[in-house]
Amino acid sequence: MLKKYFIVVFIVGCCSHTYAQAYEKKSSVISVGYGVNNIWKALFKKSVLNGYYSSLGSAGPVTFIYEYGFHKRISAGVAISYSSIKAVSNYGSFVNTEKLTNFSSLARVTYHVLNKEKWDGYLGVGAGYFKFNYTSKDNSGSSNGGSGIKVPGAFGYSGLGGAKYYFTPHLAGMAEVGFVAGSYGQLGLAYKF
Repeated sequence: MLKKYFIVVFIVGCCSHTYAQAYEKKSSVISVGYGVNNIWKALFKKSVLNGYYSSLGSAGPVTFIYEYGFHKRISAGVAISYSSIKAVSNYGSFVNTEKLTNFSSLARVTYHVLNKEKWDGYLGVGAGYFKFNYTSKDNSGSSNGGSGIKVPGAFGYSGLGGAKYYFTPHLAGMAEVGFVAGSYGQLGLAYKF
């Protein structure tokens, strides 16, 4: 009888989840997000003057975030992002391919306005470094004007509102809106430790 009791207590202990507050002082959170509505892709769409893009594709931005809670309502960390856009234009037999890549690294501060058992709602700002590289080549492989343009050390910023919902005490789904790493928002996962 005593053996069965310990087995039941062990199983209940392993299967039950105890939640503290979603955001906690002195905790670390790593997140991975994927951008929604790439801003740089939208700028490419508006830049067509005499032709059109037969194809316009993008990847990202993909963002990696680390934050540490140093106050009961304030956390700080870093967000690193990457995105790329490829646009192909056709002008009769002439084909032009443009590529734009973006890398950013921003310091980020977040104020946690909603802190419930499973919900962490927050507002944040970031500032740091954006690096762009642009190339333009025709179908013969020759570079066109402006190819290889680099913007070294460009100042970048972000402003956002977001929320995390914790499925378990450590794993959460994340959604952010605003100007986030070159997108109008992002969706992703977060892990608290």
